[in-house]
Amino acid sequence: MKAILTRTGSVSDSELNGLGQRYHLAQMNIARSVAPLDSPFMASFLELVPVLNSLAEQSPGFVWRLKTSEQIADDEGGYADPLIVVNLSLWTGVEALRSYFDTDLHQAAFEKRHEWFEPTTLRQGVIWWNPSGSLPTVAEGKRRLCTLNEIGDTVQAFSMFRPFPPPDSDG
Repeated sequence: MKAILTRTGSVSDSELNGLGQRYHLAQMNIARSVAPLDSPFMASFLELVPVLNSLAEQSPGFVWRLKTSEQIADDEGGYADPLIVVNLSLWTGVEALRSYFDTDLHQAAFEKRHEWFEPTTLRQGVIWWNPSGSLPTVAEGKRRLCTLNEIGDTVQAFSMFRPFPPPDSDG
């Protein structure tokens, strides 16, 4: 199924281009569901997805998210496994993403993830600085997640626990 890249929420072209900001923070996370998404077992997760997406889209610092007609984007160089769920978004920075992540609703969903997704020892989320005005792809996120799992946090692929500053910053 081909991924459909669209902006969501009330994001203008000037916001996508960063209003002078040279980079946005891209984030991608994946998880392998314990059952097909259309199974009754996954119903409680699927009921929560639009609520979480709406919360993200209304959060300060939200820029964009990937929307697909399926939860996979194999035509974009992503994951062919139909049980892999992909979340890909852009934020103005680490603090904006962290603020969303720390909301009660997101934390409650995060705590229940083991009910819906298989456990793994690999990192399932990655963040990186993406040039303003361009959209990240699932294939790019997949490469960066592999980098993070193979060599750890680097300026090319890192986690919220060890963030790197944007390439054009002094920090």
